[in-house]
Amino acid sequence: MVLTAIASPFVAMSQSFSKQANTLWYEIFDVVKDNSLVDYSGPTPADNVMERLLQARS
Repeated sequence: MVLTAIASPFVAMSQSFSKQANTLWYEIFDVVKDNSLVDYSGPTPADNVMERLLQARS
């Protein structure tokens, strides 16, 4: 008897959501950056700003 793993539909749903969220975040970031009145040289969406904020509290 051979057992095969069954893929959870929740894993696929979470991966799809994560991909969509990242895509939307980059699109929003680009629109705001392109429409700003001054040059933006701050953190990019790839930087983990929330993690740095949480570490700064401790």
